[in-house]
Amino acid sequence: MTPEQELDFKKRRMRVVQKHLKNDPKYRKMRRARRLGLISSVLGSVVTLGVFLLLLKSFVLALNGPRDYAALVAPMVEGQGESSVVAQLLGVDPISLQIAGFIGPMLPSVTNVAASTVEAPRP
Repeated sequence: MTPEQELDFKKRRMRVVQKHLKNDPKYRKMRRARRLGLISSVLGSVVTLGVFLLLLKSFVLALNGPRDYAALVAPMVEGQGESSVVAQLLGVDPISLQIAGFIGPMLPSVTNVAASTVEAPRP
């Protein structure tokens, strides 16, 4: 058998094997499970990232308050419409306000360091 004939035979054999594999129920089940596993892992990662960002926003809200948070986020939202995705994600929403209300008492009160220092006696 020449090398060209051997290569042609291997190609035909692979086509036949693949055709038989596609009809095998175990193979189909394995492919479906792999596809669903990939989808669920991507979806789980997106949900985890969303929850993390919500908690981060709530923490910053609890630390600074809604008015200071809006001033902090204003440069990022500048130039966006009010109905844009960025403005909706970074804006203050009721859920993050409630979470900030829960974790706010656990945080230390933030004071201005310069205003809280004791003045040195004047000579």
